[in-house]
Amino acid sequence: MSKALPSGKKLDAQERLKIVLGVVEKNRPVSNVCEQAGISRSFFYKLKRKYLEAGESRKEKLRALEPRREWKRNGRQLSRDQIKEIVAVILENPEDGIPRILRQIEAKNHQKVPPIAKAART
Repeated sequence: MSKALPSGKKLDAQERLKIVLGVVEKNRPVSNVCEQAGISRSFFYKLKRKYLEAGESRKEKLRALEPRREWKRNGRQLSRDQIKEIVAVILENPEDGIPRILRQIEAKNHQKVPPIAKAART
């Protein structure tokens, strides 16, 4: 019986290392390790590749296995709420251009629009 990860749960670097070592050092079958960890085989092989390409030290291995940050890479992604708001303003005023739409959003929220939205103007 598998212990599938709860939806949206991310494995931290320590958990990822433990999974990879279960196969690499303990010679456990990949399918068993993946089932117990609640991950796909393709995800396991991505982790294994990162592990093998990392340096020799445990610290380098852990750094290579850290989960990627989604939606906030460099603070340049918009949240779902921001996207919904932009779409709503566009639907209300389809004749307006991007600069006017951005000004409307900034006036409505009393705050600056994230730089990624402004990049769309150019």
